[in-house]
Amino acid sequence: MLRAYSLIQIGAISCLVTSVAFGCQPAPETSSMSEATVEPRSDEPNTDAVADASPDQPDPQTDATPPSAADISDATSPETPSEATDTTGAETPAPVAETSCSAAAFVADPDPAGLNVRSGPGSDFPVIDTLPTDGPVEVTITGSAYNWLKLTTAWSMEQQELEEAGWVYAPLLSVTTRNSNPESVDAQVPLFATPDAAATARAELPNLTEVSILTCTSDWLQVKSGEAMGWLAAENQCSSPVASCP
Repeated sequence: MLRAYSLIQIGAISCLVTSVAFGCQPAPETSSMSEATVEPRSDEPNTDAVADASPDQPDPQTDATPPSAADISDATSPETPSEATDTTGAETPAPVAETSCSAAAFVADPDPAGLNVRSGPGSDFPVIDTLPTDGPVEVTITGSAYNWLKLTTAWSMEQQELEEAGWVYAPLLSVTTRNSNPESVDAQVPLFATPDAAATARAELPNLTEVSILTCTSDWLQVKSGEAMGWLAAENQCSSPVASCP
């Protein structure tokens, strides 16, 4: 006990002597060092910011879902042509059987834009000419296919309107009925069941009744007026658009 106390006295005296000569300072408390906040250097990465980043965020380079084969196909396949798409080079409609006939009629189309004349018997064929509808036009019919008629001439009051033979929709042409019985001005005009004068009359129409044409064969016209429909013989047809036929 006396020895320990002596050692403490010697240490204290030694520190006193040293402090006089060199300045003896007490050692800093370690607790203050542990409480000090160390600021990161400006040129070092802030590890706290990196640690705060959520590890659940997907990596756009590695976590993106790869496109499916359908997605790739939809992105690269051409658009389906719509119905308004230009079909230049499309196949020409197949030819149809044509029935030869010989008749005359007049244009009855009310469309002010004119009556389309096509290169074949159907709306799929291109328009090659247009006949005027703002004045009387008489036409010559030389063939039929379904309900289309082939024209070779078309005369207006001024000139020949048709540059080449073409086809028109039959119901847009008309004739008027003509009474061929000189003994009775009031006699009815018959419409036959078939293109044959010996056939049964299906209906009768008054003289000078305008009728629409459906088709033709030889010099007969199949016509319609209201509910009445049948075949009109050549002698009962009047093709004049401006006057009655004798």
